[in-house]
Amino acid sequence: MATPTGIKLQRILTSQSYRFPELFNAAFEEGAGPTIDFLSDLFARYRAAGEVDVSDNGRAAVAFLSLVVGGVARLITSGHRIAEEEIEARIRFSVQIFLNGIRSRGGG
Repeated sequence: MATPTGIKLQRILTSQSYRFPELFNAAFEEGAGPTIDFLSDLFARYRAAGEVDVSDNGRAAVAFLSLVVGGVARLITSGHRIAEEEIEARIRFSVQIFLNGIRSRGGG
């Protein structure tokens, strides 16, 4: 779960991102960059195996993070208290939707 200090920092960073876009981008790259790289590589491997249909691995990775993590993170940083079970249910649901969306359909 996010710490109170981490939530405050995220709120400040988000609210000031229009004034300091380079800071926001750097924080995003520092935090999410390795995960995006990992997911991009993973999608490339599954695409090569014919299991997923992804035309842009980097965009797919960002979309995955936005769908799976972004919604829950926005709720938490906006002050909502979410039970662990609800967080888990939301994440599982989002992963299922994403994976069903990129699944190869065996046609062309």
